[in-house]
Amino acid sequence: MSASDFVHLGDGLIVPWPAMLAVLDLERAGHRLHLDGQHVLVERGPGLPPIDQSAIDAVRRWKGHVWLIVRRLTAPGAES
Repeated sequence: MSASDFVHLGDGLIVPWPAMLAVLDLERAGHRLHLDGQHVLVERGPGLPPIDQSAIDAVRRWKGHVWLIVRRLTAPGAES
């Protein structure tokens, strides 16, 4: 991966673009991501079809990074 394959989220957090895209794709589709301890939970949006397996695979592949992104985006004071 090159430097252009990463995104800076502020506060020094730099994550791979594929991890950020996994989060964005799920949120754009209407799903909610949240944390339960060390686990990333994806909650299907009301009335939506089942979550696409490729999206689940992306979250699993980038789990550590996705966890950091969700923590950063849901932290008190995080912009919505």
